[in-house]
Amino acid sequence: MSDPAAQPPWRCLFLGYLWRVAEVLARHPRTELIATGIEPQRPRTASMKQACERLGISTWDARGIRTSKKLRAWLDEGVDLVVVGAFGQILPRWILDAPRFGVLNVHGSWLPEYRGGCPLEEQILDGCKQAGASLHWMSEEVDAGPIVARRRFAIGDHDTYEQVYQRFHRTAADLLEQRLAESPESWPQVEQPAAAPARPPLDPAAGRICWSQPAEGLERRVRALGWRQWVRAPVAAGDEVILHEARAETLSEPARPGMVLEAGEHPLVTAGDRSALRLTRWEGGPLPLGTCLAAPLAAAPRPRVAMMQPTFLPWQGYFALMAQADLFVFLDDFQFSRRSYHQRNRLLKGGGRWGWLTLPVEHTGAGRPALDQVRATPDAATRRKMLESIRHAYATAPFFDSLFGWIEKWIEEPWPHLAAMNEAMIVHCARLLGIETPVAHSSELEGGGKRSARIAALLEATGARTYLAARGSAAYMLEDGVFPLEGVTTLFQDFEPRPYPQRGVTAFVPYLSVLDALFQLGPDATRRLIVRGQGAFVEWSTLAADADQGGGDR
Repeated sequence: MSDPAAQPPWRCLFLGYLWRVAEVLARHPRTELIATGIEPQRPRTASMKQACERLGISTWDARGIRTSKKLRAWLDEGVDLVVVGAFGQILPRWILDAPRFGVLNVHGSWLPEYRGGCPLEEQILDGCKQAGASLHWMSEEVDAGPIVARRRFAIGDHDTYEQVYQRFHRTAADLLEQRLAESPESWPQVEQPAAAPARPPLDPAAGRICWSQPAEGLERRVRALGWRQWVRAPVAAGDEVILHEARAETLSEPARPGMVLEAGEHPLVTAGDRSALRLTRWEGGPLPLGTCLAAPLAAAPRPRVAMMQPTFLPWQGYFALMAQADLFVFLDDFQFSRRSYHQRNRLLKGGGRWGWLTLPVEHTGAGRPALDQVRATPDAATRRKMLESIRHAYATAPFFDSLFGWIEKWIEEPWPHLAAMNEAMIVHCARLLGIETPVAHSSELEGGGKRSARIAALLEATGARTYLAARGSAAYMLEDGVFPLEGVTTLFQDFEPRPYPQRGVTAFVPYLSVLDALFQLGPDATRRLIVRGQGAFVEWSTLAADADQGGGDR
């Protein structure tokens, strides 16, 4: 048997910004690191170049790698292994197929958990106590190739992204060094289960601060995204503060969210659930005592108004529309429709299938009642059955335990009518998602008429300058002939659900109640998902030609 030490070293390339991983390839006796590919003007480019210069590693400009002549020349000469770590570019098939052993990726999670481009930030945002490092062979699907090695490591209660990143960096380098003791041909390969869709990359909207949320969640947002300078809070005067580091504290009494309770070098700002956020490193200001950091949402004299009937456990698009408005009107006295989204919605039922969760109702009087004249009537057995159906489908979901208790109380509550019951759940979910849009009720506003005429009257009563409408309402609005209105711009929502990981499901199931995403992803990730699903609003003239297509008020 030949001596491994006598074999020529494996020719390797590294792409990315994990200098400890590059150092392993440069110093290990079984590898020869030809060069490291980096891009100018990336956040870690300078530190990576300094580390490579110190270690004597050659670097090259890896912009436009899909058409790189230099990379193709190296691969044509013969490369045994390409290692990728925090690189940020999708590699085409010709690169994946070129190295003798393949292309190995270093990923910041315990795969298949947290596939996608920002796994460390996502794990901090979700309050994970552990993160992971995984080595896996790359395929054309994001982070879905066979796993070679993986290891978990702890996330401290107050660890910043930089601390978690460095722990991941060291763990990944150690994993690679251990694997290099053997030939890549003999490395274990654990096939990943049917991959859920990779999480989309984060964007600056993920840093939006909603002061009505508990400070613990706000601290996680600062810890995860403060290094990107994405966590910004508007000040009522029109300025903003940028948060880099912060700590959650508990208050003895509730206070209006977003108020500066203590001034000075480390101001204390009130948040939801009797909590506050201590700003330990920030820029902007100053922030005198009593400053309001919760920018008014309905400051416009003629607001953007959205209106929807209070439906049962609505889908994500409902909350996307609510978040875009300056004022949201619950159409609580509009006509009830039996076996519609007024009393049922779609949830997973186990086995990768979806089914209806239906609320029994009754009403008194003749004719077709309004939503505030219909009462939910689940008996004790029905309530148990409804709760057990949710528990059976979602008990193993990561955020089930933190959300299910409120759902139990909500179903057990003796609500006066269906509109109130549905609205309570909608408002609760909206607050979880950081949506602070003020609400009103059609039953309390002046204006008569039916369908489009009633909507027009409500828009006049609210002083709306823009009506944000659900796309499914376009057909009846055209049929009624009331719209468009003079002096009011009518825009229709264009929302497309984005895929996300669903446990026990091989193919993504869209158009479910928002509860599905909340159980699977938690409030913060669901909020980011909703933001990404919201497309540009469609003008009345554009939609008139195909008014019978699209939407629905799930």
